[in-house]
Amino acid sequence: MRGGLGVETDFLIGSEDTQVVIFGDGDFEPAFGLFGGHDSILNTIELTYPDGRKVVPKNKDLILGVPKGTHYHQIAGGGGGYGKPENRDREKLKAEVRNGVISPESARRVYGLDS
Repeated sequence: MRGGLGVETDFLIGSEDTQVVIFGDGDFEPAFGLFGGHDSILNTIELTYPDGRKVVPKNKDLILGVPKGTHYHQIAGGGGGYGKPENRDREKLKAEVRNGVISPESARRVYGLDS
């Protein structure tokens, strides 16, 4: 019932004059939920050059000449949910909190889990 898990990616570019290819979607509209499920969050990518300049590429982009030491940060929002979150199985939610799949705060806020 929960949407697909998102992924956060961070790394430093290790060579000079790197070409970065961006090919994706979900940066204008999030993945939508169905039957009361919540939408995902937007996908984002940001490059921070060694001089502090920030570049936010388009969802399909080619960036040339990226210098060594550039920080690449991406958030892939995952998929939208299916069904109302408050109807999720309580025991499965508790197990997900124990296993670090979702935070205790999200379990309370999104799913209404008491403890």
